[in-house]
This record gives sequence, C-alpha cells and structure tokens, in this order.
Amino acid sequence: MIGYLMVRKPGFPMGEHMDLFVCTCKTGEGELTHIAIPAGTPGMEVRGIPKMALNSQSTSQIFLADVRVPIANTVGSIGDGLKNTLVTFERARCHMAAWGYSLGRRALEESIKYSQERTQHGKQIVDIN
Repeated sequence: MIGYLMVRKPGFPMGEHMDLFVCTCKTGEGELTHIAIPAGTPGMEVRGIPKMALNSQSTSQIFLADVRVPIANTVGSIGDGLKNTLVTFERARCHMAAWGYSLGRRALEESIKYSQERTQHGKQIVDIN
C-alpha cells in the first residue's frame, strides 16, 4: 500500500486554525488507525460551523474529497487507533469535569451577584421570599 485515500467528513474543534489534522480512519476489517493530514492538502476543505453558545472555541467540518495521504503520515502503529482514542477519552474526561464544574460555579456566582443588585417592588430580589 502506497498511502491512504480519505473520503469522510469528520468534525474538529478549532479546525479553522489548525495546521495538521489527525483523523481516526478504518484501515482494515475492525482496524482503526490515526493518520495525519496537513492543512491545505488537495481535496481538503475546512468550513466553520455556526454555534449558539461556547463561541470561544470554534468547531469546523472537514470535507475530504479523494484526499491522498502517504502511508508515512500514519500516527503510531497501524491498527492502534482505537486504543489511542480510548486513552485520549480517558484523559479528556477529567478536563470536561473541570470545565463543567467551572461553568456551573461561574453561573452560580453571577446569579448571586445579579440577585443582590436587582430590585423589584423596592426590594432586592435576593430578599424577596
């Protein structure tokens, strides 16, 4: 095998700002492999996805139309993609827990601050029973 022919459309956080994309690809029966695709590779198109919230991090769709990638762009060993993905998920869970806690904490702090400043019927809403 000389290389890979990529035809799928994965989504990437911050894709519009990336120089290199690592895709998890099916390379055999029940076999997943990570493959690096440089930005600007012929046949690759990156489009931003408009979102209603969490706009500090963009999300992009990557469209691949007969993108040819050399076998040298394999990340790790052929067939280790699932194992590597599961390790990444394990680490990401801690980050997501911290992120969720931080969002909740900030929402609570902002709602307390608002309730202390806002008045209705001549009273602060924090004092209304």
